Amino acid sequence: IGDLFVHAKSNAQLGQLGSGDPVQFEIAKDDTNAAGGCHAINVQVMKEELSAMVGQTVTGWVKSFKDSWGLLNSGRFDGDV
Repeated sequence: IGDLFVHAKSNAQLGQLGSGDPVQFEIAKDDTNAAGGCHAINVQVMKEELSAMVGQTVTGWVKSFKDSWGLLNSGRFDGDV
């Protein structure tokens, strides 16, 4: 597993990114990198409406759990539902 640099200036329409957000992107040569590296362009966050995910299997993580109830979270949707 490796890292790919993402520049805000190369993705003007991107908006706010958060750790764990699912994204779709293209890989391009980074002409500003003297070592000839690459970076991500045309990055799009792949958030979905919760109603569109009904019936689907979704991956995520346990945010908290106490006694007999808890909260789950996933990078595929925003907010508390």
